[in-house]
Amino acid sequence: MTTHMKITQSLLNNLTDQAKASPRLRMNYDLRNSSEDQSQRMLNAIEPGSPLPIHRHRHSSETVVCLRGRLVEEFYDDLERMCTEAIELSPNGPTVALNIPAGQWHTVKALESGTVILEMKDGPYEPLGPEDTLEPALTTRILQFMEEEARSCSMDPGCITPEYVYRMWGGKVPLEEIKLAFPARRE
Repeated sequence: MTTHMKITQSLLNNLTDQAKASPRLRMNYDLRNSSEDQSQRMLNAIEPGSPLPIHRHRHSSETVVCLRGRLVEEFYDDLERMCTEAIELSPNGPTVALNIPAGQWHTVKALESGTVILEMKDGPYEPLGPEDTLEPALTTRILQFMEEEARSCSMDPGCITPEYVYRMWGGKVPLEEIKLAFPARRE
């Protein structure tokens, strides 16, 4: 006789503790029946700041259910590499779950500590190749940097210059490229 598995608060707490201790700031828990099970079902504890590239699953849709905490799923187009939509998920919010179609560029960001999602995909696990990750456009990266600076209260976004971005990014992106991509100031 097979016994059922309970997904308890204790399990979610343990998974969150493991995510906090991980350099990636996330940890998953396999929910498949066996290693021969050709589906993908897992719990995924994600902490704020967990680096997750913009990516796609070419051969599978992905269903995400927020069990605890808050997160935002961001969707991108592959032509402009710009965020086209951001949807917040939380167990008590207006959106609790969503289904991401196969091939859709997306990423997820935890908005609070202790966030855990139930993630499901079709078919067996397929590692992401270089063609399945997307580097955001430089203008998007600069805007995200400006928002992060404003959130951390370390800098008024109106005072951020291309030279400041260049210095803060350690000179890894040429100053001329930053100047060309720098967003127009809003009055």
